[in-house]
Amino acid sequence: MEGGEYHYGNGWHDNALIAFAIAAVFSVATVWVPFLSNLAGYAWIIGAALGGLIYHVRCKAA
Repeated sequence: MEGGEYHYGNGWHDNALIAFAIAAVFSVATVWVPFLSNLAGYAWIIGAALGGLIYHVRCKAA
């Protein structure tokens, strides 16, 4: 299984963690950054879509 399609690094899927981190930072930024405050009500759905898109793109590239 080492290096196979479903191999994870030490039990963690790096692409998923990166996608989650970027989406989480965006969602939190909608609350803390005044420029993005208009998106605060939709932060969770935008963050979820952004995380899914980033995950998809990173997994396709790998």
